[in-house]
Amino acid sequence: DWCHGMGMPEDKIVPLLNAPSFDLPEGAEDRIARRRAHRDPDAPLRAIYLGRLDQQKGVERLISIVESAKATRLPIEWRLIGKSVMGDASVEMPQDIAKMIEPPLTSPESLAEAFEWADVFILPSYYEGLPLTILEAMRSGVIPLATDAGAVTEVVQSWRNGVVLSQANTIGDALSALDRLARDPELLQRLSDQARQD
Repeated sequence: DWCHGMGMPEDKIVPLLNAPSFDLPEGAEDRIARRRAHRDPDAPLRAIYLGRLDQQKGVERLISIVESAKATRLPIEWRLIGKSVMGDASVEMPQDIAKMIEPPLTSPESLAEAFEWADVFILPSYYEGLPLTILEAMRSGVIPLATDAGAVTEVVQSWRNGVVLSQANTIGDALSALDRLARDPELLQRLSDQARQD
């Protein structure tokens, strides 16, 4: 509307919708459907973080969430994937968390495998646009737990296809959501199905 109002002809304005940044490898959709449909309800919740380990992404919040979940013995398996960029050392990584970190993934196959493994994707960012990792996670039936930042709420609808975490209480909101999803396999399945459909 703004561009057209500034005199650009409508036929020269082409909006491009956000979409996942890679295609799923052959056979991935069938594997995803089978894994989601046959998930053991007694299995631990599988939580993944995939992205840059920097201040914008809320890395210190992520550390607190992982440490608190472990301290309270929530039944969660974690995968933390990524690295710092441009020497960002604003947050010191505790040794036990640093040992968990896997190097960044760059191929569609490795990214698809990581999302196939996970049940939930956590993104405690301070600011965002619309992270494509949310769309990539949802496409694989992974429930996003993301802070209310940028355009996140244009895609994630709390307790319908994911969970929107407040900026004011990100850690508490995340722990509450993880606890609820870990203990309610029917809710987990319902949100996963809706995320994938959306």
